[in-house]
Amino acid sequence: MNKWQILIWAGLFSYTLRAFPVLVMQRIRFSGDSQVFRFLNYSVYGVIGGIIYSSLFGARQYENLAGHFDADGLTKIAVVIAAVVISSKTKSLLITLSFCLTAYAIVFWGRT
Repeated sequence: MNKWQILIWAGLFSYTLRAFPVLVMQRIRFSGDSQVFRFLNYSVYGVIGGIIYSSLFGARQYENLAGHFDADGLTKIAVVIAAVVISSKTKSLLITLSFCLTAYAIVFWGRT
C-alpha cells in the first residue's frame, strides 16, 4: 500500500468509529463515563497520531528504529511532543499549529 491508500483507509476507519454509535446503536445510550464511549472517542486520536507519525517519518519507520534518533528525527519528535503539551494546556489548535509550525520551520530552514 502506498501512503495515500494508508491515509484513505485510516480516515475511513476513523470516521467509521465515530459514526458507529450514531448509526448502529441509536437506541442504546452511553454515558460519558462508559468504557465504550471512551474507547470510541480515544481511538480517533490514535489513528490521527498514526497518520502524523507516518507522515513525519515515511518509510524510515519500517527500516530500523535507530533512524528515528538522528537530529532530524529527534526534532520531529520534539515538535510533536510540544504540540501535545501546548494543545492540552491552551485547548487551541490555532495556537498549537502556529507555534509548532514556526518552530519546525525555523529549525529546518536554519540548517539549509
